[in-house]
Amino acid sequence: MAPRDFLRAEAINAWFSTPSVALFLEQMKMLRPGIFPALRYTMFGGDSLPASTAERWIEAAPNGSVENIYGPTEITVACTGVRYTGQETVTPGRDSSQSERRS
Repeated sequence: MAPRDFLRAEAINAWFSTPSVALFLEQMKMLRPGIFPALRYTMFGGDSLPASTAERWIEAAPNGSVENIYGPTEITVACTGVRYTGQETVTPGRDSSQSERRS
């Protein structure tokens, strides 16, 4: 029920969740720069990841990266993904991180 506290208390370095967790933290003003220094790798999937939320997450976990994945969520399989690196990876007109095929 308290993802921010869990991430910090356990010094989590890899995180996989829906973007709604990050949106919740952002809305509650809990997603502050540098709050997750141990976090090295984040994957979001299952919902659209707004570019502004991806930016706030990167600021909160400055030593990590963010992957945005898509797939049939009913079975939690990722078919496509993209490493969010800034506005160049945003789908025009959707303000969401784009997906791209990985081989």
